[in-house]
Amino acid sequence: MSTDPTIDLQKQITLLESEITSLKNQNTELASKLLMTKETLEIYKQRLFGAKTERFTEDTPSLFNEAELEVETPEENEPPETTTVTYERDKKPGRKPLPSDLPRIDKVIDLTPEQKADLEVSGTLIKIGEEISEKLEIIPQQIHVLKIIRYKYALKSADGFSTVITANDSTPHIIPHGIATASSLAYVLSSKFVDGLPYYRQETIFERLGIELSRQTMSNWQIYLYNNYLVRLIDLMKADLTNSYCIGADETSLTVIQKDGQILDGKGYMWVYRGYQDNRTIQLFDYQANRRGENPDNYLEGYSGYLQTDGYAGYNAVVDSGGLTHMACWAHVRRKFMDVNKDKYNASDASRKIVRLIGKLYDVERVIREKKLHPGAAYALRLKDSEPVLNEIHEWLIANQAKYPPSLNMGKAINYALNQWSGLTVYLQDARLHIDNNLVEGAIRPFVIGRKNWLFAYSPKGATSSAALYSLVETAKCNGREPYAYLREL
Repeated sequence: MSTDPTIDLQKQITLLESEITSLKNQNTELASKLLMTKETLEIYKQRLFGAKTERFTEDTPSLFNEAELEVETPEENEPPETTTVTYERDKKPGRKPLPSDLPRIDKVIDLTPEQKADLEVSGTLIKIGEEISEKLEIIPQQIHVLKIIRYKYALKSADGFSTVITANDSTPHIIPHGIATASSLAYVLSSKFVDGLPYYRQETIFERLGIELSRQTMSNWQIYLYNNYLVRLIDLMKADLTNSYCIGADETSLTVIQKDGQILDGKGYMWVYRGYQDNRTIQLFDYQANRRGENPDNYLEGYSGYLQTDGYAGYNAVVDSGGLTHMACWAHVRRKFMDVNKDKYNASDASRKIVRLIGKLYDVERVIREKKLHPGAAYALRLKDSEPVLNEIHEWLIANQAKYPPSLNMGKAINYALNQWSGLTVYLQDARLHIDNNLVEGAIRPFVIGRKNWLFAYSPKGATSSAALYSLVETAKCNGREPYAYLREL
């Protein structure tokens, strides 16, 4: 039976067309993946080798200068504006005086008796004043032994029997039978939790001074203080946290090692909560073994106020439980569009426009801060200047969402902003609220810096007690207290 060659040829053509279509689809998919890879590579190159600021210049396609773009580019048919600015140049500030509360040691420099005698040959020498200058002198840390001497007395009675009486030491012993005092404990703890100096390095420093003080001893001091003193104080601070009108939250990872040297399954996490109150700020750290949403939900139980976070879905549980208003962070939105601007393959006028508009929102915040506007004036200024910009951003995001695939950075940035939109406008409701969560990110930075130095905690108990110490020193700093002096007073 013969076959029609025309039919066979048509089948081959159909098969080839199908293969061509398949190859085109594969090529499109590979091109998209390649573009995503290039985007990611550019971002990491910028993070590793580029400037650390989020500025960009128009002259360089991959790094645009936001400061130059904060003013809208005029239309071509608009005449150029000429503005004459007159101002007085600020004088360069001189060196700040040394703190007045530092002790002063006088070093008097006078003419020698011989110099005075030579001068008085020509007349009477009269002192008419002093010329005073101050220099900073630093004496390496002074460590001394507090030798406690308790006198003992024998009281002899008339019948010849003696009773031994020893003077009581009224100074409380913070750690029973230990050598530590309030000042030494405050020094060791502030060195670690304020200055990021791990115990093993402190051990080496003490060795140079001829003092045997092991890292294990210092760790034991820390845990003992937490179990016997600090846990109650932290509970009181936690209860007071719920009185805040707004709480900012963030989290970062922490590796915990058990006594046998094994790393606990999964990463531990240090959560930070910064409570804003009208007369003070409370900052609490909370160690948890995981990043599940139940952690902030349990920690903030009973709180009804504003909660400001990034876009991490783990906070959804506490938001969904009701009773509070969720706020988003404009700094995170801006950062995502800046990532697009840093990518030379995808930077565009569109991404620059959004960054420019976000810059206008921050201009309003800068005016509020610099002019120290009272809440009523700040609230009115935001409604007048910020709300129209927010509306413009929202309209642009909706209009352009379909133009950018969600797999690319521009699409990711647009979708992130739209998903967070309801929380991004909440700060207009109350002048005390912040446009972003940067203060909380800054609050967690000391822990991140410390973590780089000591890398991990040696037990969950150690991590929990570390959270308590960070809570104390960071709250002290937020409220203008010097951490070492604060710990010593405790």
